[in-house]
Amino acid sequence: MKLAPTRRDGMTLLEVLAAMAIFLFALVGLGQLLSICVDVALETQYTNRASQLCVSKMNDVICGAVSASSGGDGTFDEEPDWSWNVASDSGGAPNLYLVTVTVSRKRKDGTMFEAKLAQMVLDPATKGTIESPPADSGATGTTGMGS
Repeated sequence: MKLAPTRRDGMTLLEVLAAMAIFLFALVGLGQLLSICVDVALETQYTNRASQLCVSKMNDVICGAVSASSGGDGTFDEEPDWSWNVASDSGGAPNLYLVTVTVSRKRKDGTMFEAKLAQMVLDPATKGTIESPPADSGATGTTGMGS
């Protein structure tokens, strides 16, 4: 008497190995995606903080705490990992300067993150002063009709 083959319910070993391989490839892909997301989030955090620090240092230049004409550099008291540099160029008009504030920070991989902000600024040390107008030799100071 011949026995009929019995049907077994469940998965074969080959099916289990294929499913595990697919799962592991997906897991590796998700790990890489997570790593990329962390890098982008850190870069966004650096960009936001650099923007805040640039505006803060530009406000220092506008109020006169940092010289608009000579600039300077240093580190921030509240953020010692960040450094700043203020450079200025003559804007063409008296006491007007093109001020460029640069903030930078060293990344964990050794490269530098840098952000810049440029703005035209009147030298706060000379605000409220009036320069003498150029002398005009043709003006007599009096006007009148005929003699």
